[in-house]
Amino acid sequence: MKLEFQRNFLWIGIVLYLICLSQDAFYVSGRNPDAWSNGLGLLLTGWVGHISWLANPILFLSWMFFAWEKYTVCLVTSVFALLIALAFLMTDSIVVSTRPDYELVVSYEIGYYFWLCSMLASIVVSFWGILARADV
Repeated sequence: MKLEFQRNFLWIGIVLYLICLSQDAFYVSGRNPDAWSNGLGLLLTGWVGHISWLANPILFLSWMFFAWEKYTVCLVTSVFALLIALAFLMTDSIVVSTRPDYELVVSYEIGYYFWLCSMLASIVVSFWGILARADV
């Protein structure tokens, strides 16, 4: 029963991640404030603009560790992904063109928060996995 609940909660995190891909993550100053902030676009090209993009592959790894029932490693990678993603909050400006031009980040949008919540869900399910293993 516990494992079933954990898997369902992890699916919630995956769905939150998929939702974040369809939303804007941030707005920048300038003529086109949401031009570079679409979630899917950031997944595909974000590695160019900011180190926080690395939270994506680390989150994917944490999901794989959960599937392999390596809950402690899942917890560590999920926390690491969240910390890297939170680093984006310290960003003042971001690359918005291939020149590269920079624009100020003026707001964080719902896509960014869905992204963070997907990592939080992974942390929760891995922690439950560790506790469930301790109960056995």
